[in-house]
Amino acid sequence: MPPEAVENENAKAAVLWRQFLEWIDLYSGDDWSFRGHANLAFELLPSIGRRKDTSYRLDLDAIFGEDTEYGYMLEEERSLFAEFKRLSHLFDDGRPKNVWAWLALAQHHGLPTRLLDWSSNPLIACFFAIEQGTAHGDEGPDGRVVALQKTSIAKVDGEDQSVSPFDMALDVALLSPPIAVPRLAAQRGFFTIHRNPFTPWKPDPALPCFDIPANVKPFFQRRLHYMGIDRATIYCDLDALCSTLQWRYDRGVGLGAAGGGYL
Repeated sequence: MPPEAVENENAKAAVLWRQFLEWIDLYSGDDWSFRGHANLAFELLPSIGRRKDTSYRLDLDAIFGEDTEYGYMLEEERSLFAEFKRLSHLFDDGRPKNVWAWLALAQHHGLPTRLLDWSSNPLIACFFAIEQGTAHGDEGPDGRVVALQKTSIAKVDGEDQSVSPFDMALDVALLSPPIAVPRLAAQRGFFTIHRNPFTPWKPDPALPCFDIPANVKPFFQRRLHYMGIDRATIYCDLDALCSTLQWRYDRGVGLGAAGGGYL
């Protein structure tokens, strides 16, 4: 890209970055939390409800009656979680104190659960909205940051061992589980938990959001890095550190070389 074109793209991206910071100011305060979507088409759907290939199955509802498939998926979810609890001690000596903490631990290690991640820091949510493609040089689709007012939904007590996450009466609730995980602390994280994790949550009115065009994601990623938000600080492990250093090397960020593209 010619230098003039790069400068023009940088100027447009800088305007959008300032607009994003202004949007953050509208929803500042302890009552707000944020979530980043790498694709603005993503819905508020827990991970257990995504990526499930059911094409190989028989149509259980047609054979056994309405809601049979839904009940089967709930049983699979419980079985998956039980297997995590049974086998996780092989890799980690820490034992969560209750089922809510177990669920949070599973979510943060990539197990599909009925939880959705949120952060009290909008810049961390922005990181997740832009990071998926830009880490590998491909911006991917447009991203989105969503804002949630915490007082707008009910809360569940993460210390209450008499209530099961799988039998809650609330459709959606806020959860801050009792768990000491560095990654959770670094991400200023907590969760919403969903009674039906296989159906997207569609709040009414719709939650405030800020869309990030794909072509400005690299600019946003540099700005976040300069503010101390990158994979190394978000994930708190050596793999993430090396991923951040590789990104810096590929983009020429802070390694003594003049970086190309977005500055």
